[in-house]
Amino acid sequence: MKKQILVLIPGFPKDRPQVIRMKGLLKPLQKSYNIHILTTSNENKEYFLDGFKVISIKSTLIGPIINPNYYPFNYAPWIHNNKVLSIIRKILSLLYFPDLYDLEFYRLSRKLKKTLKCNDYSCVIGSCAPFSIYRFGKIVNKYTKWIIDVGDPFIENSVIGQSVIRKKRKQWYEKKHIRYIDHFIVTNNETGSYYKELYPDSISETNLLVIPQGITKIDKHSKVIESDRDSISMVYLGNFYKNLREPDALFHAINNWNENKNNTQIRLEVFGKYSKYFLDKINKSNGVHYKGFVAFENVAETYQKYNYIIIIDNKYGLQTPGKLIEVLAQSKPIITLFNSKATPTYNFLKDMDVNLVENSTEKICTFFEESLHNARFDERIIYNIDDYFWDILATKLKNVI
Repeated sequence: MKKQILVLIPGFPKDRPQVIRMKGLLKPLQKSYNIHILTTSNENKEYFLDGFKVISIKSTLIGPIINPNYYPFNYAPWIHNNKVLSIIRKILSLLYFPDLYDLEFYRLSRKLKKTLKCNDYSCVIGSCAPFSIYRFGKIVNKYTKWIIDVGDPFIENSVIGQSVIRKKRKQWYEKKHIRYIDHFIVTNNETGSYYKELYPDSISETNLLVIPQGITKIDKHSKVIESDRDSISMVYLGNFYKNLREPDALFHAINNWNENKNNTQIRLEVFGKYSKYFLDKINKSNGVHYKGFVAFENVAETYQKYNYIIIIDNKYGLQTPGKLIEVLAQSKPIITLFNSKATPTYNFLKDMDVNLVENSTEKICTFFEESLHNARFDERIIYNIDDYFWDILATKLKNVI
């Protein structure tokens, strides 16, 4: 009889970054384990999906409305950008710490206790964010092994602006709950070193595991798209963030090129969910076009339609963009715009055959001048990513279960 694993994944099976990552790591383990997923939905039910047994409990009424990203069903689009709801979220975030998914803690904890009593699990894996998942460690620890997988660091999260007081509160919270963890998974060495230094009594070489973002073998592409010589096509998939991951320098460089180099135009198409602030910038830029949102299953096909893939690294922080390996798998020319040589992304890419360009208008314009006139797109670029297939990465997780 197969052994069993229980996994806490908010939003399953919605294509959130953490859900995609967990699916990638867990699918290769289905040969050895029966894997149960505990999550919240709009009803109480148990069902099988993609080889997983999903145990879903009905969420609170207000949870999906004020915090829709962590639920596998969608309300009307106005919920995401409603100003009144935005104010309500800010007020509630003062009451529910560390995040609004904490609204579901008592419902989930009751179901978790019942599930643990009725099943013999080799371990329970919690996927963060949201970091309210940390709270379940005290419950799990009484029954079996508790493994946490962290995408981005909780305290030093580049995307979330925060005060010193809030950082201190987050550190107190994390220190309180991290002591129940048997194994702690991060996506890069820099994040691992950060946690070992911050919590030396709880995180060490013996229980720290570095498992980067991966891809499935079928994600590796080799299609060649030749450009017509009147234009060069570029694509960017992902979000922009103020003061962290901004496209201004790129937009200005493309605008300058298109105004001065009429024989060959640059066309950049961007895909994502952007605020009005960035949509206005896109609409005012010559050669930049907003193309909507791409579903996860269509990402690889979309990349293959362009000559260049653009990556914009964060100005600061410890995150490694989740799409990094996914982009390398396309065997396409890549332009990575960096702000610092100290980031995990830069350190990962510096030995790859990738165009690393400082994220300033002047440096991007210089790169365009030196590289685009004689650029060729009729050959594949083979990046060394064989160690990043999910079936290989999953063995690291299997070794600690």
